[in-house]
Amino acid sequence: MTGSVLAALRHADIAAALDDGLGVFDAFGKALECNPALRRLLEAADQTPQDLPSLTAAGLRFVDESGRALTLAQTPFGRAHTSGRPVPTVVVGIASGDRDVRWVRMGALAWTDDDGSPLVVLTCSDVTAERAAVIALATAERRLRLTADHAPIGIALVSTDGVLLDVNDALCRLLGYGHAELTGRTLDEITHPDHRDSDGDTVAQLLAGCAETYRAQTVYLTRDGRELWAQLSVALARDDRGEPQYLIAMVEDISAQRAATTALDHRASHDQLTGLPNRSLLLQRT
Repeated sequence: MTGSVLAALRHADIAAALDDGLGVFDAFGKALECNPALRRLLEAADQTPQDLPSLTAAGLRFVDESGRALTLAQTPFGRAHTSGRPVPTVVVGIASGDRDVRWVRMGALAWTDDDGSPLVVLTCSDVTAERAAVIALATAERRLRLTADHAPIGIALVSTDGVLLDVNDALCRLLGYGHAELTGRTLDEITHPDHRDSDGDTVAQLLAGCAETYRAQTVYLTRDGRELWAQLSVALARDDRGEPQYLIAMVEDISAQRAATTALDHRASHDQLTGLPNRSLLLQRT
């Protein structure tokens, strides 16, 4: 047998210390030696390497990350055996019988036995939990994206220096911009000059830790120059260390409410027939 590789694997202390699976297989996928970690990955922790089923055994399945079935020849093992060259690690799913797929990061190296027989050194690390976490995060992000995209109010992610990082469709419609046009602009660019200082001061208070959220009425300028009254709600997102990451801004169009309030105030302070100021307004002025 190949001296250096098999001797190292047969050294119990070294084999037991490895967290990743490591094994030597012949050209037919039969295990010659493998460490405990690899036997666990193959769900055969209580078997000796000689008792392990061949990688070509019926019931042993391989799939790629999309779930597409792979033949043994398409795995790093088969590619290394065929090409005679090292194969970089890729994620492969392995399942035996009706058991759940276990995801491993697999790499392979072609080797030659002392008598010239081809061998393959296989390395495997279990990434099942890591992959599940990545999928869960991606699913959560998709749900959040869908929620934002279908929200009836404008939503934006804003950098700590006031740049729009991402915006939803509702905010684009409110301001009359396309997504690409709006992303990358600053808050000052879309805020009425009379409101820029007050909005900027409030953001500074959030970043300083004086508050975690704030609500205020402000005025934005649409793409065609119209003034848009809005109810602005802002929250500060922090990272695991508590450092500010970005602002989450929610924008609700209150132009209709403002117009209705203004109309009511006018009716209360002006004669409905003449349109002139009534006594209540004159008394207020005196």
